[in-house]
Amino acid sequence: MSVQVYLPAIEGYVPDKAVQAMHAFIEFCYIAQCDIHDTCSLTALDNALQRFHHHREIFCTSGIRTDFNLP
Repeated sequence: MSVQVYLPAIEGYVPDKAVQAMHAFIEFCYIAQCDIHDTCSLTALDNALQRFHHHREIFCTSGIRTDFNLP
């Protein structure tokens, strides 16, 4: 299942930064499961991870989660 299925289900119910964090996390998982990686896919994987780490702070500041150790 792709990002397009999950994100509309939570959009409007959670803060925008949480939607952005989830988008980056799902994208990371989707790219990571590919059988073969090249420079382009590894760059996309790193970008998704960086976006997730940038936006994940919303989970701590909103009280959803006080700690977590995802990727």
